[in-house]
Amino acid sequence: MSEHYVQLVPVDAHFIPSLAAQQAVVALLRELWPQVGEIDCEVAEQVVYRDCGENFERVGCPHCGAELDIAAWHALMDADYCEQSGGFALASQTLPCCAAVATVNELDYAWPQAFSRFAVIAQAPGGLLEPALLTQLEALLGCPLRVVYRMC
Repeated sequence: MSEHYVQLVPVDAHFIPSLAAQQAVVALLRELWPQVGEIDCEVAEQVVYRDCGENFERVGCPHCGAELDIAAWHALMDADYCEQSGGFALASQTLPCCAAVATVNELDYAWPQAFSRFAVIAQAPGGLLEPALLTQLEALLGCPLRVVYRMC
């Protein structure tokens, strides 16, 4: 049986909310989702990839809309990843489709994916996150968020 998670990731990949903000978000989600077993905040030393797991469909160019070949996307990911630091640089790279530049974090992912040092990760309570709740979570954390639905 597949497991479903929701990952709440700051749009700014380097942003880390205060410990008090992190605790407030976890407390709110535990109150709203009492049936959910796992709700935690994760802080990484470097920028990490927050993938959507089995929900992965495609990667597109944010400039021309072309779908990127998976091998080309892997090459972009490999070029951006630093083995020494164990994280992603999020450097602008030339895209193979139209020669525009973008970071791997700016690519058009279906289902959404993201890169960050911080994430709130919870077993999915079922369904999509309500826009009003997302707004409330953004206010508590002090940053705009991306929502990554992960199935594994």
